[in-house]
Amino acid sequence: MSLFLDFCACADAVGSVSSRLEKARLVGEYFAALPDADLKRAALYLGGYRFPLREGRTVNVGGALLLGAIQGVSGADETWLRERLVRTGDPGDLAFEAWTDWKGALQTGELTLENVENELALLAQTTQTFAHGRVRVVEPHIVIEVAFDRVQPSSRHKSGFALRFPRIVRLRDDKPASEIDTLDTVRQLAGEGST
Repeated sequence: MSLFLDFCACADAVGSVSSRLEKARLVGEYFAALPDADLKRAALYLGGYRFPLREGRTVNVGGALLLGAIQGVSGADETWLRERLVRTGDPGDLAFEAWTDWKGALQTGELTLENVENELALLAQTTQTFAHGRVRVVEPHIVIEVAFDRVQPSSRHKSGFALRFPRIVRLRDDKPASEIDTLDTVRQLAGEGST
């Protein structure tokens, strides 16, 4: 069995009992079998943390990044992942199913808590702090159509503009990211709206 599946089994067992002593026994047995490097990781994860609090790192990712991470460690097909996520509604259950049902990516070896830690660190890198605040940095490849009432100047946003009452109208599978509107288009719309 994989070290990560051992972790999942321990967490599942702890969650299924109400006795604090029994929970402590289960965790103690699990910890006793771990190599030193994984002991710290397992303690963090069982405590509900992804990183040590002193580091100030967070994951706070959307569904697309989470699916990408699950796909990266499991090798599962993206369509299969999306269908299962809709069915289960739980990314944890999805990750478990993907790992047990697909053979690929890291599955040529053994999924370890270190592999999980590395994937979480990659996810945390997608959020960066700049002078104007925390920003999620993503690879632009999904195009959406956004409707809004008007464009107005804004000192709160780095672009200098805000969309009033924005709404996502639809996904634009017919458009590549290279054809999206740019800040120049927003400037033109703001100029047209102010006359």
